[in-house]
Amino acid sequence: GLKPIFSNDDFAIFNKPNDLLVHPVHRHTPYTLLDEAKWHFGRHANIVNRIDNETSGLILVSRHKWSEKELKLKFESKEYDKTYYAIVCGKFPHNMLLDKPIGSDKKSKIRVKMACTSDGRDSSTFAEIINSKDNFTLLKLTPHTGRQHQIRVHLADCGFSILGDPIYNADEEFADRYLNKEITKDERIQTTGDSRMWLHSANLSFSYRGINYFFKSNSQDIFEKFASLG
Repeated sequence: GLKPIFSNDDFAIFNKPNDLLVHPVHRHTPYTLLDEAKWHFGRHANIVNRIDNETSGLILVSRHKWSEKELKLKFESKEYDKTYYAIVCGKFPHNMLLDKPIGSDKKSKIRVKMACTSDGRDSSTFAEIINSKDNFTLLKLTPHTGRQHQIRVHLADCGFSILGDPIYNADEEFADRYLNKEITKDERIQTTGDSRMWLHSANLSFSYRGINYFFKSNSQDIFEKFASLG
């Protein structure tokens, strides 16, 4: 039942809710955004850019094999701009560039977990304060690279984990149980501060075949959530 917020002959934009997988992780995955894309646009439709299951916001979908190739090349070549909003725990000190390299967390038993490591790949995220309270900060984040979990890792590394993050705002045991779907909603709220992770892909812009596109999602939920926090 999820409908695109924009579509033309070559691609479409969806505003993905949190807790929705982009791709199936195994053959018995019941529903993903890819299923929705193919239902709307046919079997050749595909996801161009990925965001985490826990992250909400803008996703680009190609409608044909040839548009998929052209659009994915733009992402590989960094010919796009993306911005996110996040609520982090703590009072962020000032606007800053987070640029530590990111690689697999070799100290962790959790296979998907990443970390800032000296031998990782170059990574860069600019963090700008939108609003702050004693215990929480609303940030606008501009990633200049696209590493796995990049924003989550950079923020956790400097001591400001995202509210509700079940991997980087929790200990190893909890994160492992979360990935195995063994935790309750109440456990998650008690451990991470919320029942969802407050990271939202807000804006996406790129040029395609001589036209400049700028897409802006509805970010009302994250602003209202921040306003409700004590």
